[in-house]
Amino acid sequence: MLTDCKNGYEKGIAQHRYTWLRPIDCHRARRDGFDVVHSRLCRRFLDLMPYIHQATKDVLSTCTSVLSLQRWNCSSLYYLPNLPTELRAGTSEQGYVEALSAAAITHAMARLCSTQHSPRCGC
Repeated sequence: MLTDCKNGYEKGIAQHRYTWLRPIDCHRARRDGFDVVHSRLCRRFLDLMPYIHQATKDVLSTCTSVLSLQRWNCSSLYYLPNLPTELRAGTSEQGYVEALSAAAITHAMARLCSTQHSPRCGC
């Protein structure tokens, strides 16, 4: 979800203050950069969007703090879904962001399933 978007805008999805409680938020995100697939996934899994949104913010925070002194310091993530070349070309930066994103979303879903009863949790 983090690295597979198009049609960027000034600040990324993580910076918006959507509540992710109503389908209209998915529509607004579409206007602000989600493509058709992401908008559809948003509506289908609306109950998970607050957790995915928090995971996105966690990725930004972790990436910028870990790589703060490096040449590439994750600053381009703040402009998602408008992807710069380093996140589209099969680079190590892209791999790092995708791995960090997968871990953050997995952690967010595990937290959800361990602390709340959700019909999405299998056990």
